[in-house]
Amino acid sequence: MKVLKGERRHPSKDNWFNRFLKDNISTRLYQKQINAQIQKLLEKWAEPFSTFAYLLGETYPTPYLELAWKYLLSNHPDDSITDVSMDQIHQDMRFRWDQVKQIGESLTNKAFEALVKRIDLSSIPAEDRAIVIFNPLNYERKSLKLTFRMNQKINPWKFMTPPQNRLLNFNYRIGGNGDPW
Repeated sequence: MKVLKGERRHPSKDNWFNRFLKDNISTRLYQKQINAQIQKLLEKWAEPFSTFAYLLGETYPTPYLELAWKYLLSNHPDDSITDVSMDQIHQDMRFRWDQVKQIGESLTNKAFEALVKRIDLSSIPAEDRAIVIFNPLNYERKSLKLTFRMNQKINPWKFMTPPQNRLLNFNYRIGGNGDPW
């Protein structure tokens, strides 16, 4: 077996393909954070809730999900997501993430609408409002934290969970500007 010594910056025979970039230890952490959020949007929200809507008779959005995954996976090459590429590549990645976010949010909202319209809300008095909360986890939550942005003070709310109508603890605050992303 041939023994190689020294650095191997050019492991291919033609010294062109598979070159390693010297002294590159940088990263763009914000890109990894955005990627995790966008991937979670597809994995935990858009796909599962589109599946639930499909099981209730809605059309499954295969072409849109495939396009969203194509855009997301286009951002996953090692040189792109680890900041080894030039700035234009990272700007293109941001554009693709924006596309995935728009597709994912749209599909999730469409699935929510399909599910909510099948919920019997006839027992709720006309002066009351129903707020439907979706749990994307595969287990029942033991606690719930809700944040609403409100422009005026309202009477205290009571949250009940069907079918047992258990009262949930709920706190609210006036104002606030939290971005869910």
